[in-house]
Amino acid sequence: MGMIRDHAHDKLYDVAVVGGGPAGLATAVYAASEGLSVAVFDSRAYGGQAGASMRIENYLGFPTGISGQALAGRAFSQAQKFGAEILIPVSIKSLDCSKPGGGFALATECGHTLRAQLHRGGERRALPPARNRKSRSL
Repeated sequence: MGMIRDHAHDKLYDVAVVGGGPAGLATAVYAASEGLSVAVFDSRAYGGQAGASMRIENYLGFPTGISGQALAGRAFSQAQKFGAEILIPVSIKSLDCSKPGGGFALATECGHTLRAQLHRGGERRALPPARNRKSRSL
């Protein structure tokens, strides 16, 4: 965890995540665990608003609840375990999507620029017209 290191400027990340809350850290865990290079940026601290919550009882996998601080700590540790780079405190000022080949650049408030690639997930498939779909009972 820390400010932008010198090598981060020369690196082309596969995934750039702006925001270190539960969704951002989950993205980092899933992407880094698949071998993608990941940078997570947050201007304050990891955990987001959830990190300040006394008790979270509606988060998947914790049927009896968990404190926000504990949830954020676990997510942070897991993201680091898989190699995600957590860059705090770093504020993103702008996003430049005009880079060739699907890449983009993130400009920070401190004047640095970091690069990442644009990845697409699966193709969205349209459902066939309703009259051609088979009905199923559950």
